[in-house]
Amino acid sequence: MKPAAVASRFALTAFAALIALLVSASNVHADPKAVAEAKKNMTDAQAAVTKAQNAFDKAKEAVKSELAKSPEYADANKAFTKAKAEQEAATKPVMDKVHASAEYVAAKKAFDDADAKAKSIQDGMRSGGAKSGADQLAAATTARSTAKTKMDQLENDALASDPKVQAARTAMTDAQKKMDELNNSKLPAMVESDKTCQDAKKTLTEAQEKLKTSKDAFDAAVKQNRDDAKGKKGGGKGGGAGGAGGGGHGGY
Repeated sequence: MKPAAVASRFALTAFAALIALLVSASNVHADPKAVAEAKKNMTDAQAAVTKAQNAFDKAKEAVKSELAKSPEYADANKAFTKAKAEQEAATKPVMDKVHASAEYVAAKKAFDDADAKAKSIQDGMRSGGAKSGADQLAAATTARSTAKTKMDQLENDALASDPKVQAARTAMTDAQKKMDELNNSKLPAMVESDKTCQDAKKTLTEAQEKLKTSKDAFDAAVKQNRDDAKGKKGGGKGGGAGGAGGGGHGGY
């Protein structure tokens, strides 16, 4: 081989080695530990948000307890408790009367019979003794549902027609409405002026911001790993092509 050819081949080989070195240096792969660390940071940030949210909720409940001590709220709560007791007292005799009626007794018997039959069919199907009980089970289930609907209707109709029960229900609704109005109109301002609530709210906001940052970092780490994996595959193919090219030049 002529000296010029040897020099040329040496130069080409050196050039190919330099290119391979540059490709290797530029194709820095993300450390898998970076993804694990980013995930841990995100998990810790989520835990911090949960803790901060619980603290904020607890602080708001404390403020709500203070609101409950106000005369307006206390009166509404007292009215609600009184109306609830009156409703329970008025409901019992109405229910006793309904449950003793012939119509209810018949519906209850139909329910019990259908329920027992459905359970018996199910037991037979589970043990393999009843191979074709699906239709019978469906019929028993329908009969049970129909009877239950009838029982509920009789109870509801009786309660709806009793003036004492309805008066107590109205009183309960009015008292609850009053408490809701106080919660909606006064509680927000009380929370805003409470230092413990505001400190807890600030901590929660900061924790939420950190969580967002950690999520972004985790997504970036995962993306970097994916990009590096693609780059590694591309680099392998390029290396193979470069090797083939080096062999071609060697022939000159």
